[in-house]
Amino acid sequence: MPRTLPAALVLLLTAFAPACVSTAAPPRTVPEASSLTEALRRAYLRALSEAAEGDASGARKALAPLLRVRPPHVPSHLLHQDLVRASGEGESLGEEYRGLAREVGGSADAEVLLARATGATAEERIAAYQAAAVRDPKSPWPRVALAAARAETARSLQRRSAERAREGFAEEAKKHRADARSAVDRARTEGERAVALAPGLAAAHAALGHALGLAADLAAEDDRERRAIRARALDSFGKALELDPGDPRVLRGRAMVLRDAERREDAQKDLDAAAAAAPRDPDVLAARARNLEDLGLFRESADAWRRAAAAAPEDADLRTDLGTALARAGHWREALEEYRRADALFAARGGERWKARCGLVTALAQLGLDAQDPRRLSEAAEQLRAYRAEGGPDSGWAGRMAELLGVE
Repeated sequence: MPRTLPAALVLLLTAFAPACVSTAAPPRTVPEASSLTEALRRAYLRALSEAAEGDASGARKALAPLLRVRPPHVPSHLLHQDLVRASGEGESLGEEYRGLAREVGGSADAEVLLARATGATAEERIAAYQAAAVRDPKSPWPRVALAAARAETARSLQRRSAERAREGFAEEAKKHRADARSAVDRARTEGERAVALAPGLAAAHAALGHALGLAADLAAEDDRERRAIRARALDSFGKALELDPGDPRVLRGRAMVLRDAERREDAQKDLDAAAAAAPRDPDVLAARARNLEDLGLFRESADAWRRAAAAAPEDADLRTDLGTALARAGHWREALEEYRRADALFAARGGERWKARCGLVTALAQLGLDAQDPRRLSEAAEQLRAYRAEGGPDSGWAGRMAELLGVE
């Protein structure tokens, strides 16, 4: 756990903090607007605004007339699906989109929406998207969906590779990483096809940008190759934002590439804009908080983590991150409370309590040493033993804490 910054340094950094609260949300545009009347275009923008503010009911009401457009207006249906899932009513989507597929039989776009709605596995969705692309080679949406699904597969393999490497299975980790590179290469190909089919569609450029950003992460140890891929990713995201300046997911995607390129100040501008466009999106808010942390703005980061945790109060990982941010800012008692909340959430979902225990040990030890409180120190030792018993991965940290706390 990093040491707390001196108060004078924190105040100095605060003076140069990005003033995100005054950032205006960038404007949004309507994909495939030529297929809609002016009234429907206004309804789509209203739905986006309501969704960003967390009014799912208002957003779904605004979308209602757009869902009746034929052929289907795909962006409206994508937003509708996300809103329904967020409301906990995702099981109803299958029948709804089976009905749409029957109504517009032979529509590749309807098949894409059906595959996305039914909650199938990534492999099943990829197969459905491929079939849709064959059915209608001129539609960009199956290609956009394929790029996203293959990138999702690549991310999953990348995480699995990191987990196996941490557990000491080097060969298995190497294989997962190679499979991830193969999946992301296919995602790039599909993104390029989508752009070729619809150069005026922001989603196509965004799909390519996301695939390229992930490809840069997975590139071999060749800095020149990585820089070249990142440059292409930034170009793709830039084109997407020229078409739709206010898409928070695209802003976040570009910010992640900028951050990886050590351009954190530029990334912060995108993340501030993304947070203004989607003030209740926990992924956007967490990315912004983490970048503030990387910039050394620990007080601002703690406030940003509070916003992210408030947007998803049942997310144990966000609670853990908030606890760590509070600890870095020197707020150890508040940090301990957040670690306890995170531990309860991890316990409720049945695993990974070691993530919260790491913070619990550190906060309890800090508070116990500061106040010479043996009860805090005893609890810290108990949590450390539990961390080890659960297979907490940081043996180096655990060893140092064991020495500090006198735990064998």
